[in-house]
Amino acid sequence: AAPRGPRKPVELSEAGQRGRKVVTETAAPPGATCHSLADAEATGVVGPNLDDLARSAQQVEAAVTNGVGAMPPFGQTLTRDQIDDVARYVYEATRHD
Repeated sequence: AAPRGPRKPVELSEAGQRGRKVVTETAAPPGATCHSLADAEATGVVGPNLDDLARSAQQVEAAVTNGVGAMPPFGQTLTRDQIDDVARYVYEATRHD
């Protein structure tokens, strides 16, 4: 893959801002514990580096709701709105366009 230049500053929507809080504080365990995500200042190594994955909001929503691999499902512990906010946040924070 071609090297990426410097990332543009992340501009978060209101949903993205709420999702950032869920990722860094609300979820149990917080996503920042297991994943690396530059905008969240997260350096976890248990799960994949979300900056490198750059998934769609729909892919993030499915993974958060149902779990994937060692990641537990959050569909019973987070509300639908919280999951939507997390999906929006991860998508916005990892866009490379």
